[in-house]
Amino acid sequence: MDFGLTEIQELIASSAREFLADRAPLDLARDAASGDPGYDESYWKEVAQLGWTGLLIPEEYGGAGLDLPELGVLMEECGAALAPGPLFETALLGASVINRYGNDGQKAEMLTAIAEGGAVVTPAIHEEMPAWASSRVNATARVEDGQWVLRGEKRFVSFADSADIFLVSANTGPGDDDSTLFVVRREDIGDSELVPMKAASGSPVGQVKLRGVRLPEDAVLGGVGNGQKAVDYLLHLGAAGRSLQMAGAARRVVDMTVDYVSTRRQFGRPVGSFQAVQHHCANMAVAARGILLMARQGVWVLSNGPPGDTAALKAKLYANRELQGICALAHQCHGAIGFTWEHDLHLFTRHAIGWRSEYGDTRQLTNLLSTAARRSAASRVG
Repeated sequence: MDFGLTEIQELIASSAREFLADRAPLDLARDAASGDPGYDESYWKEVAQLGWTGLLIPEEYGGAGLDLPELGVLMEECGAALAPGPLFETALLGASVINRYGNDGQKAEMLTAIAEGGAVVTPAIHEEMPAWASSRVNATARVEDGQWVLRGEKRFVSFADSADIFLVSANTGPGDDDSTLFVVRREDIGDSELVPMKAASGSPVGQVKLRGVRLPEDAVLGGVGNGQKAVDYLLHLGAAGRSLQMAGAARRVVDMTVDYVSTRRQFGRPVGSFQAVQHHCANMAVAARGILLMARQGVWVLSNGPPGDTAALKAKLYANRELQGICALAHQCHGAIGFTWEHDLHLFTRHAIGWRSEYGDTRQLTNLLSTAARRSAASRVG
């Protein structure tokens, strides 16, 4: 299977690389790690004007009507730049889930707003359980006086401080796995119920407290009781998108390291001339290439393959394991300078740590893939 880029994908990649180099230097990632959002309204408007927020949105709602592999190329470049802003949450996760599960009215309203850059959408799925997407949802939603009333809390919600729309999972009973996905607007929650949290990556996340949030009956996305299907889809989407960002980051770390060892001199010669350093760089390059190929396969299968395929989860599992190792080898090649606040390498290390736990950590993905393998084997035997 050829995972080389098409002409359109090459155009997206080159234009994204040029824009991000100019408007999203790594200083913004450093600002975000210091508590600054890392982007402003003018930056987000430019992103929307480039058409990035609407790449996956059908043309009838103002989007480009492209497929996941096209947005995937953009995710690679965003990962390489540690680009600020909620593009991953809005253009990939939010737009895809709303387009798949929303009714005509919901799609017309929200997808149009996303394509125009007028709405930031983020999932609010994670609770106190260690796994990102648990089948047990403690937040509840019950009908009271003709309205849904949500109670509970969500944690590690990306860009909670700037989101306009939250996709919230809540238990609608009677069983523990009877969940539903709701569209919750910022004004329904109130700013006082959005509490900042700290993430390893430095990216802005928050806790969303649902204290009797009242919603109309049409706030349901995808039908009552279908929440776990939507969350599973979010997990696969997130795994595919994050693995592509991790592939871009891996490429950038390798390039940074090769540049450094080519110019840093020790004992009268470039550090890169020593065989041990060359082996480190070779191992890093091989691992980075593996992350990229598996990530591109994952997003392609998610877009074109059979439902329930686990390629995206496998890609994320591989990226979880390898990106951390790439960063570790890069630090060895850089010496102590890579750990300093002034150097960019530690920014990628922080993101590698944070991304590893999102949309499937290593333990969760291993368990999910083992379960899927057992079910597949049982079906063949049966």
